[in-house]
Amino acid sequence: MKRFKQIMTIGLLTLSVCIIFVRMIHAETGGRPDLIFAYSSKVFVDVDMRDATAALKIYTEEIGRQLGYRTEINIYDSPDTLIREVQNGRFDIIAITSLDFIRLKNKVELELAVGGLKGGKKSVKYLLLTHKNRAYTKLGDLMHKKLIMPKDDGIAQLFLNTALLRQKYGEINVFFSSIEEKTKVSHGALCVFFGQADACITTDVALKTMTEMNPQIGRDLKIMASSPELITSLSVFRKSLSADIKEKTMNVGKSLKLTQRGQQVLLLFKIEDLIPLHDLDLKNTRDLVNEYERLRGQR
Repeated sequence: MKRFKQIMTIGLLTLSVCIIFVRMIHAETGGRPDLIFAYSSKVFVDVDMRDATAALKIYTEEIGRQLGYRTEINIYDSPDTLIREVQNGRFDIIAITSLDFIRLKNKVELELAVGGLKGGKKSVKYLLLTHKNRAYTKLGDLMHKKLIMPKDDGIAQLFLNTALLRQKYGEINVFFSSIEEKTKVSHGALCVFFGQADACITTDVALKTMTEMNPQIGRDLKIMASSPELITSLSVFRKSLSADIKEKTMNVGKSLKLTQRGQQVLLLFKIEDLIPLHDLDLKNTRDLVNEYERLRGQR
């Protein structure tokens, strides 16, 4: 009986070692992908989520094909998820709003990578538009009026809230009688053009495109306020990612427009190219965040 127990003990130990060994082999051969991409759901302004997911799959596969890497895509909703996964060494390349990057920079180590080129530039100006046939001459004239905003666009809200706080009007939720969000940046300007709203927020790039298609829009709408040039979204690296992978990935991003698959991605996101970003590019956005927080604290 004693001999039997010894044999059983040795057998169980041997089985345990074998299981551990098999798991180690599986982890080495089928474990973590070479590059894990993460995309904030907030960066998909003016883009259908299903189309965006399909395009991102094409983009990451193209990078994997050119570099010989296995890739994976994640879409996350909260900054807390981003912080946790980057700290755990999971996310490697992250698409994030400029606001989240500025606010999370001291909480997690991230390094600027690339941004999108729109209308020949890496930034946009946000515009507050009204119709020329309305007797609005100053910001205060829009009190208790109807506003159209781009859906889930934190930069647009930041710009207008700061403009209102400068003149001590409070923020948009108390200043306007109603606020309606549109998924397309261009829809707000059309609503104002057709008299369905008193004012809207759009971008200079979107307004230029609409005016080229219908010059009457440019003639009938007027700009009540304008932001400085602002970076809205960008891609960053996990700082501890190897320099070699960063360089190779940057090279693929910069050559994206040279491939058919890459052009499909750029077209969907309404950008012309991907270009490197530097800390100075975020100065205006950072200054606006600081001004907003200062004015908000003075109320």
